[in-house]
Amino acid sequence: MKAWCLLWLVVLISPLNASKTSPISNFILPQEFPLLLGIFNETFSENSNTDCHRDIWSILYGISNRETWALKILDASGRRNPAFMLGSNFWLGSEIACRGVNIPLPIATSDDMEKGTKVINAISPVKMNYRVVYGTIEGDLQVALKLLFTPYMHIGLCVPESCPNEFLMRITQKYLDENPAFGIIETKVTVEGIKEIKPHGNLLGHSTVLILGSIIFATLTICFYAHKLESKRHNPLSINHRIISCFSIRENYRILMNNEVTSKSILSLHLLRTVSCIWVIVVHVMFFQLWLSDSLTVSSIAVMKTHFLFLWRGILCVDIFFIIGGFLCTFNFLKNEQLKEEIRLNGFRKNCGIFLKYFSHRYLRLTPVAFIAMLIARITYLFYNDTIFRDFKHCFGFDKLNWHYNLLYIQNFFSYKDMAFVWTWSLACEMQFYIYCLAILFIYSKSPKWGIISFVVSTISTLTVTFIIMYMCNTSMRFLDAYRDTDAVYTKPWTRISSYQSGMILGFILYVTRDRRIYLTRRQTVIIWSAILGFFTYTVVMHPDQPKILIYLFMSGGRIVYGLIVGGIIVICQWGYGRWFEWISTRRFIWQFSKLSYTIYLIHPAIGMIVYGTDAHVLNISFIKTILDCLGIAIASYYLSYVITILFELPYIRLSDEFILKRRLKHDTQSHKNGGKVTSEKIQ
Repeated sequence: MKAWCLLWLVVLISPLNASKTSPISNFILPQEFPLLLGIFNETFSENSNTDCHRDIWSILYGISNRETWALKILDASGRRNPAFMLGSNFWLGSEIACRGVNIPLPIATSDDMEKGTKVINAISPVKMNYRVVYGTIEGDLQVALKLLFTPYMHIGLCVPESCPNEFLMRITQKYLDENPAFGIIETKVTVEGIKEIKPHGNLLGHSTVLILGSIIFATLTICFYAHKLESKRHNPLSINHRIISCFSIRENYRILMNNEVTSKSILSLHLLRTVSCIWVIVVHVMFFQLWLSDSLTVSSIAVMKTHFLFLWRGILCVDIFFIIGGFLCTFNFLKNEQLKEEIRLNGFRKNCGIFLKYFSHRYLRLTPVAFIAMLIARITYLFYNDTIFRDFKHCFGFDKLNWHYNLLYIQNFFSYKDMAFVWTWSLACEMQFYIYCLAILFIYSKSPKWGIISFVVSTISTLTVTFIIMYMCNTSMRFLDAYRDTDAVYTKPWTRISSYQSGMILGFILYVTRDRRIYLTRRQTVIIWSAILGFFTYTVVMHPDQPKILIYLFMSGGRIVYGLIVGGIIVICQWGYGRWFEWISTRRFIWQFSKLSYTIYLIHPAIGMIVYGTDAHVLNISFIKTILDCLGIAIASYYLSYVITILFELPYIRLSDEFILKRRLKHDTQSHKNGGKVTSEKIQ
């Protein structure tokens, strides 16, 4: 009886079990089906008999027969990474493993590694190479953050050497169109390009290399004649000899290494510039790391931690450069009584001539180094763009060809997406601020009353416009939001000029009090320094989630306050109440770094390209790695800047001083960079 009951139970239950299927039985998980197989399978739908097709079919038959060399090809190709929904778009596979398909890799094996030796020595009958297909991503199921670059899908493939890039792009796109789900995550990838390892064979013949090589050759030739001229001791010098003598390497090196302190030196500038320059480098290094991180979204979560927020506050250090620029432009102009008297007595036409002369003087100081830095950055892009498998076209504007806007200092009026060498936006701002400052000072020289009125009206206007823009953009202190508003808020002169205006106020204050003795008690000095350092510390550690109205006020009128308080260090030190700060500023490394900071600022992104361009793996952001990378890039930029400054900055500074401003420097060195009198006001 029990047997019959059990039999009936089995009969009743069996149909129920047979009707149940897995709800995902129609899906093949992407981890179980390599992308390379799907892409290669697309060739069967084409009626072709090329070498590429035959090689692909040979590989597929090898995979179906579980041949080791074929499985190595499959193993070397990329497949979907975890956290794709959070922007993990580097499916790179392994370039080294693909190389090992053609030749045995130089791996030392012992006698007990017979199986490993078999894998290493399994060579493909088909010549293979490693390429990366990349394209844009569209879909609602991926959190794709964007900063100054666009996240791109990168799929590494170990493919036959006989297959042309156009064919691989076509069959990859066809496979992705027919399988838009990548398993169960719906998304669409539009293939836009492909890369393979090949040194840039025509690099030496590229126009950028030829231009830079010609400039270096011409400069070194002039330097050689300058050296011969020094040995002959011509006196007096002809115009040609005076021009050539400005390129003397020996004299320029002596000028650069001269750390003589005079009563007119503004020593506090050195520490401010050095700290600010290094901090800006930190921000740019973090951009490189975010750009090459496996997932921008995941990495952005990491960099929102407190210690990383401290590093991100380096974006405020650009304002310190503007403060210094406004201070020096105003102070150096106002203390030139002869120039002010000449402007006061001249008519409009003659004053336009003087204005043009000072503008030309400024342009000649800034442009040669900027042009050389852009050429070097462009060459590093040309080299690494063809050897490393990442999309270098969407970071820092290395690929843009509209660099002529940079030579006109108007690049910040364009979108950062169209800007060549994005980091030079501040250089354009500073040149525009210099023109504004010079105009105000010319008006002041003709009529102090109207000069002050013009400055006050323009300052109030820019603060009002900035506040309105901040309100309309709903700006916040979060770094992701700050770079979301790059075009509207970050790079435009009308939103950044308030820092320069605060520097102008400080320059005017120091000019007015230059012949007075300002008395402060010890208690007052301690209170002032505590307020300055406390305010600066607060701006660095301030939590980004502040009330909106406070953020709008800080980003507009707060820049004036920030400039007056932080820039007030310069005035306090010149009054004689910052000896400890000046003592730090005169340390050898800080002094020299300050002198070179303009060149360092311009050249360090190219150094960063070299450092990160040689890395063929995705990065994991860490605080310690960021600091170490920053120090390495800063030191490399520091030493390279010696060469660039001696060859391409100081010669044109001396030419400008002698032939545009018609002044001969005492020994050509007396005032050079001691307190920034000659070149420090141009640092960005």
